[in-house]
Amino acid sequence: MAANSQDAANNIAEISKGVQEIARSANEISIAANEVAENTLKASDKVTQIARDAAEISKGAGEIAHSMLEISQTSSETAAGAEETSNSARGLADMFEELEALCRQFKV
Repeated sequence: MAANSQDAANNIAEISKGVQEIARSANEISIAANEVAENTLKASDKVTQIARDAAEISKGAGEIAHSMLEISQTSSETAAGAEETSNSARGLADMFEELEALCRQFKV
């Protein structure tokens, strides 16, 4: 009976060691899970920041596109103005030639 008691005590000691090992493993798993949770939050924050930055870049690109359209319109208006100025200059040159011809008709 003493041998059975000793065997039972040894078995209990082994079970106790096994339970302690399981407890240590559970603690390590808990620590690892907390680290995963922290890293997930950090990654989520980074993804949110990237989304904000992308929205800001998109807004900037839209503003650039609008500015380019305004530049294009201004260039078209400038080209039209230049054409009009050129036509006016030709008209003035023609009028000068006519005036010069009229002036030649007068004798001093």
